[in-house]
Amino acid sequence: MSFDLLVFMICQWGLFAGLVLFLLSWAEKKKQMGRIGLIILSVLGLFAVVVNLCGLIHVPADRGQLFRIDLWGVTLTGISAAVGLVLELKNIKGAFATQLFAVVLALLLFFQIKKVGSNDDHSIIPVSNPMEQVIHHQPGR
Repeated sequence: MSFDLLVFMICQWGLFAGLVLFLLSWAEKKKQMGRIGLIILSVLGLFAVVVNLCGLIHVPADRGQLFRIDLWGVTLTGISAAVGLVLELKNIKGAFATQLFAVVLALLLFFQIKKVGSNDDHSIIPVSNPMEQVIHHQPGR
């Protein structure tokens, strides 16, 4: 597994976990789950900053620009989640609005990163079609 794929998967699963925990906490009225979801989004934002600033991904130029923009979006999500968490812990107004911004942005980025990783012209993950290999391979000839 390449490091680029690992970064892609960490971002996608981190966004999914943070979103699920925050939305479940909102539906179940349990603040602790929401705080854990915000912490996951904040740590994911820190991870995205490190990956972007250190240049740790090596995606081809024609496919990598969209993913780098998404990583900066994950960074913005992490920052807004951290600010929302601090505001909530200090009981300051605007905490829910900041958290809601982080969750909406995370939801948009989740589907954008899913689109970037899908098997189309903008894919950063090379996917070979196993059926293509089966069709072209003719034993005994």
